[in-house]
Amino acid sequence: MRVKEYNKLASIACSPYSVYPAYIACATASEQSDLTIGINSTIDLLKLDLSNTQTELDIAKSLQIESRCSKLIWSNNNNNLHSGCENTKIYIYNTTTSADDLNLNLLDKLEKHQSGSAINSLDLNPFQTNLLASGAGASEIFIWDLNNPLVPMTPGSKQQPMDDVNCVAWNRQVFRLKMIIHLICSCGIYGLLRHLCVYSKDIIKIFYNLCGVNKIQIYW
Repeated sequence: MRVKEYNKLASIACSPYSVYPAYIACATASEQSDLTIGINSTIDLLKLDLSNTQTELDIAKSLQIESRCSKLIWSNNNNNLHSGCENTKIYIYNTTTSADDLNLNLLDKLEKHQSGSAINSLDLNPFQTNLLASGAGASEIFIWDLNNPLVPMTPGSKQQPMDDVNCVAWNRQVFRLKMIIHLICSCGIYGLLRHLCVYSKDIIKIFYNLCGVNKIQIYW
């Protein structure tokens, strides 16, 4: 049964449990085929009011953005939105959501990715929420310390042959493990040192015959 709808192709993220009332953030998706949409790409905050019988979600707050979004995540720690975009940049937005106050402002911009392709994946470390992993084209993976994001870290050398990194995910129980997946149809699990957060070793690498599938997700 359809409860609510939003008539735009979008990357989405739900507000943390600590936020009430609940909101859904929707950013114009990089897959949007209508070129006119790219001129006015936006992030919209939609209030999820299930007591309202209308099916269409109302936009509570909207902000025009520089580029269409490939990946959007909402931090559980500081209520920030992190947007990986098709212009190879990561944008961080500060959100204030309450019954009396609703704001959405650009906080920071991370611009070290050089692959020339979209930021396909983002994930925040659940143990150290200042650590953000990002994946883009040409096997490019960065780990950002959001307290000092000027020089991101890399977990070792790039995987060969180089291809898009379609998904990165931190382990939810063990700090030092991070999993990545490439469109080249391989999946690697890497160990990271807790304090230095640098490459330790490639623990497991899995290959499988799903080449041609261009959207793959991984979960711990």
